[in-house]
Amino acid sequence: MHSRNCTCVQRIRFEFLLIEKKKNALIPFKSKKTKKADDLRDLADSIQHRFRRVADMMDILYGFTDNWSTRDLPDRIIMETRCESFDEYNFLNMTRCLSERGFSDKEYTLNIDYERRWGML
Repeated sequence: MHSRNCTCVQRIRFEFLLIEKKKNALIPFKSKKTKKADDLRDLADSIQHRFRRVADMMDILYGFTDNWSTRDLPDRIIMETRCESFDEYNFLNMTRCLSERGFSDKEYTLNIDYERRWGML
């Protein structure tokens, strides 16, 4: 599709949970009545591993474009960008690249919105 024929602007939004809900690193730590220093070290290693994975995914996405708006919330990082043309960059290429580099689609949430450029679709 030629970029002049594109009727929509694509908004791509990736969300990365900093502590995965299904693998909540805090549960084993909170459930122990007596906590030892090694328990805290295990928790720190788990959280550090997740933060590194999120940072690696962010690096891959920045390889597609520098036009990301990044927000951090207490439990997640949100990256958003707008794409005027499907030739520019595409979310399918982004997810394929993440997958090829060993990241599961369960490690992030992807939302795609389309905004009309003009007139009726």
